[in-house]
Amino acid sequence: MLTLVKKAFSWVDNYLCRSRFIQRVVLYQYRRAPLPLAVFDYLFRSALRRRLFNFYAFHIFHDSYTKRDGDQLGYWLSKESLYWHFWRQTDIDQTALDEVVSLAPVHQSLHNKELIAVEIGFGIGKGYASRLKDNTLKKYIAVEPNAYLCTHMQKKFKSEQNFEVVCATADEFIAQDRGGVDILLCANGVFMYMDPDSVDAFFQSLCAKGVQFILILNEGTPSADIHREDGTVMYNFKERLLASGYADKHFIEKRRPDGLYRYFLMY
Repeated sequence: MLTLVKKAFSWVDNYLCRSRFIQRVVLYQYRRAPLPLAVFDYLFRSALRRRLFNFYAFHIFHDSYTKRDGDQLGYWLSKESLYWHFWRQTDIDQTALDEVVSLAPVHQSLHNKELIAVEIGFGIGKGYASRLKDNTLKKYIAVEPNAYLCTHMQKKFKSEQNFEVVCATADEFIAQDRGGVDILLCANGVFMYMDPDSVDAFFQSLCAKGVQFILILNEGTPSADIHREDGTVMYNFKERLLASGYADKHFIEKRRPDGLYRYFLMY
């Protein structure tokens, strides 16, 4: 019975996402009287409401994203992108996150009071709010290039004593003279929007910055770099790290069914 209900629900959701009529209705409302971001945030904070109103956010995202004529970075730096972040805030690979946080090297690093961690492409902080907030680090730095997200995160996590938000891209942050960094974290597609030269330069600079621990979730490939039709790239992280002074490190690589990394760990 439950399986039938799920199938029926999936069919209805698929229909609503594909319907041109529903699309026109949603966009008519959105372009004339968009829901305030705070309301959108509340609406999609629940996994149940996320499923019920998935079609609504789907049409808003695809309209906002495609009208930029391939300017993906421009979209992700815009205020409009917060609608996407709020829409997808309950979408998290909790099993993978729980698994990787339970690994001894990860647990020990996150509870070392002498270490500084940096998460690049912090976004809305899904992984941080779910599991990574439970740390005893000296400092946890959230690096995010979207100024609107930075403002939101500063308010959301203002009670966290060791938490700091830095508005910068990954390569901008690594070029700053901010002292050492021990732990580098990244989740759900950050490097994929960077060009190969910037990615190479980023990884080549990590050793000098003092980075000794790296955890990347849901991005990257164990094979040769994959250049995709949408302009994004799945990079081989291990190859770059081995060439950048980390040949003596240990690596744990967990792959998804599509061959890409579910998580990539260097310690």
